[in-house]
Amino acid sequence: MNIQEIEDRYLIPLYAKRDIALVRGDGCFLFDENDKRYLDLTSNYGSSLLGYNNTNYNQALKKQLDNIANAHSSFYSDTRASFLKKLHSIIPQEKSFLCSTGTESVEAGIKFARIATEKTGIISAKMGYHGRTMGALSATAIPKYQKPFLPLVPEFKHVAFNNIQDLEENLDENTAAVILEPIQGENGVIIPDKDYLQKVKELCEKNNSLLIIDEVQTGFRTGNWLASDYFEVKADILCLSKGLGNGFPVAVTAVTKEVSDNIPKGTHSTTFGANPLACCAGLVTLQEIENKNLLNNSKEVGNFLLNELQSLESPLIREVRGLGLMIAIELKQRVTPYVRELQEKGVLVMLNGNIMRILPPITISKQEAEMAIEKIKQVLC
Repeated sequence: MNIQEIEDRYLIPLYAKRDIALVRGDGCFLFDENDKRYLDLTSNYGSSLLGYNNTNYNQALKKQLDNIANAHSSFYSDTRASFLKKLHSIIPQEKSFLCSTGTESVEAGIKFARIATEKTGIISAKMGYHGRTMGALSATAIPKYQKPFLPLVPEFKHVAFNNIQDLEENLDENTAAVILEPIQGENGVIIPDKDYLQKVKELCEKNNSLLIIDEVQTGFRTGNWLASDYFEVKADILCLSKGLGNGFPVAVTAVTKEVSDNIPKGTHSTTFGANPLACCAGLVTLQEIENKNLLNNSKEVGNFLLNELQSLESPLIREVRGLGLMIAIELKQRVTPYVRELQEKGVLVMLNGNIMRILPPITISKQEAEMAIEKIKQVLC
């Protein structure tokens, strides 16, 4: 049996598979078993932030693996300490819980909000995506994901995104927290008004509720460390993952000191989260972003991509929108055939209905962006 046949035989068929077996990567490119090269504009659903085969990253993880890979958080760790010091020099929250995945960070955020406020209501935005475990799924107000698993966790409400009036009408004395993506990713890179999150934070403060900002996808790729920096708002609880470990499972639920002071010891835990190998991955990723000025690269190459894509004259395109290296091309019809054609031409993009999403590694060069634009132009124009 070949690679595809083995996977199809043993894996539960939860994913719509692409007919490619990836065997290696280099920079912003992936290679299949036939050594065909693909320009990766997905960064593995936003996680391979530095691309592939980054020398400093690889060497750091190999060195850490030779020392110690796992150490439970009940023990201290030099690598964990270094990662936390670096992380908290970047984010405005004062305390963190370290885990492994984005949905875990959201689950922790929901639990922390409930126990810190002694309230149980959670409000999220319609069509927002926060993960698919039961608590996170209860906040993920996308019917196709929720319907098979009803009933979900009680006391969740869903309001229209970027609609402050709808939120105000649904906040009440039982609302522990409002959880929002600063930019809705799964829904097609929907960017709210610049002052929307500030108004949300003001409403939360008036109501003694917390603001949870889910930056699992937006973190480190919009031209700022955080998308919430762009919107000039500080979350009470911040969720990070995906690109933070450059493909290695690393996640953070960061909270203010005020929230941390109201989380009793022993009320949440993780076995594998905060292990030294994961912390090493997070540390070197942050160092590479800083040392190579990759936030500026995100801004410059992202603006170039956005401007060039918006200038395309195609009867298929309804709208192109984005911030930094988080871009959506919305078509007037389903994108599947065009995504397949791009794949045949050696370019990988993400798809959802009539939305084509571009989330490349933030190391992408202008030359590589030009290559992407030319291929997209060939397919859509």
